[in-house]
Amino acid sequence: MKLDNRQFKFVIDSCLWASKHDNRDVETAGLNMCLELINNIAEKTDPQTSNAFFNQFFITILQDVFFVLTDQDHKAGFKTQSMLLMRMFYFVAPADGSAPKIQGPVYQPDQAQAGTSNREFLSNFVSNLLQNAFSNLTPYVPRCYLRHREANMNILVVKLPHLSRACSR
Repeated sequence: MKLDNRQFKFVIDSCLWASKHDNRDVETAGLNMCLELINNIAEKTDPQTSNAFFNQFFITILQDVFFVLTDQDHKAGFKTQSMLLMRMFYFVAPADGSAPKIQGPVYQPDQAQAGTSNREFLSNFVSNLLQNAFSNLTPYVPRCYLRHREANMNILVVKLPHLSRACSR
C-alpha cells in the first residue's frame, strides 16, 4: 500500500489524536497503531521510504508522545508510551551495535546544521524538550538523563527525580 505525505499525515494525526484521548481504549489504540506503524516503516520498507517518513514525522511523534507521557491524565498509557519512545531512540541509536534503522536526518534543515547526526540532534532536542517542560530543572539534569539513557539505551528511564540523585553520585 502506498500513501502520499498528505495521507500519511492523516494517519499520524489520527494516531496522535487518539493517544491524547481521555478514553483509555481510544488512547491505547492510538498508541498501538503508532507503534506498529513506526515499526513497520523502519523494519519493512525500503530505506528511501523510511527516511522520508521519519524526516517528515519523527519529531511530531516524539513531541506528542512526550506530551502524553508528562500528562497526568494519561498515566494508563505509560507502558506503550515508553515502548514507543524506546523504539524511536533505538531506530536512531541502537544499543546492540547494529546500524541505525533511520539513515536520513530526522530533522528539518532549519532545526539543525547539515551533517548533524541524528543521535546528536535527538540528544539536544530531547534535552531542550525536557528543560522546557520542567522549568524547575537545571540544564544539567536533562543532559544527565540523556547520558544515562545512552548508557542504558534499551532501558527507558523517565523518573527525573531518580535520575537527579543518580547523576549527583
